Amino acid sequence: MSNLFSMSKRMPDWMNLPPGFAPEQRHHWPLSERLRHQPRFKRWIYLHLTTEAHQLGVAWVDLGYLTKVFAHLSLPDEPQSYSAEALQPGARPLRLQRDGWQLRAGNRGLWLEMRQHAGQGLLNLHSPQFSLSAHWQTPEAGLHQLQAKSAFPHETRKTFAQSAQWRLDVRGKVSRHEGFLGSDLSWGSPPRRTRWYWAYAQGPELGFNLVEGFIGAAECGLWRPQGITSLSEGRIVMPEQAGENWLVSTEDKRLDLRFYETSRYRDQTRAGVISSDFIQAYGYYSGTYCEANGHLIQIEKLPGVAEFQDSLW
Repeated sequence: MSNLFSMSKRMPDWMNLPPGFAPEQRHHWPLSERLRHQPRFKRWIYLHLTTEAHQLGVAWVDLGYLTKVFAHLSLPDEPQSYSAEALQPGARPLRLQRDGWQLRAGNRGLWLEMRQHAGQGLLNLHSPQFSLSAHWQTPEAGLHQLQAKSAFPHETRKTFAQSAQWRLDVRGKVSRHEGFLGSDLSWGSPPRRTRWYWAYAQGPELGFNLVEGFIGAAECGLWRPQGITSLSEGRIVMPEQAGENWLVSTEDKRLDLRFYETSRYRDQTRAGVISSDFIQAYGYYSGTYCEANGHLIQIEKLPGVAEFQDSLW
């Protein structure tokens, strides 16, 4: 398998969907490739919003024959966190517009809307326990993106620490926040059995994306405001019990961290020929990063997620 990693220059905002992400744009693939990969084509958008008070993760996953949306609100200083999800048979396609796009999916368990319009990104979600409305401006200079490809074909793009504002309603208690938005756009034709560990974190001065398995080091990188530095493949040890610490590092130990879990979203889907064993934990990373010149950077309480995924799709 050949993997390609791109320490990107300033790129257009992630919400300007790349060619190939939307089925309407797949016509540029060769006919033989379309026939071979169309039934296996998967895509997802994951957004990670953080403030000092909370973290929220929200995802739209399109399997072609099934669509899933989920959201998890982690409140480390509160006694309870919240999860919501919805399943729909069939895909809910993106509506491409001349000046952007719109996505709507879900049901009473969780209703989700994402939209790009006139240089502004919008996210609205509603569940019985919590609701959120967020917005952010497309940065004029673009974003640093970590991009990776594999031979499946599969592509992914990650971004970090984009300024965003949102309104949060938790059981009728409303608050307004300014924080950071990170994103994961992934699409392609992964193997029917897919397994990985993932670690992601973001702050105003540092963030990272680590993967063990799947396409490995191709999508491992450290973000700082001046750009992205490649990292070796992740080594991620998940604890046996929820709430215990994860061990997260790179293969060469230049990034060496503990992940302090505060809450988690868990999914065990069994639906005929498809299944999913999925854990996405929320919390904070602490540890060190060793630069190429030997300088040691201390990392303290960096908000992020740690994930285990084993899917048959």
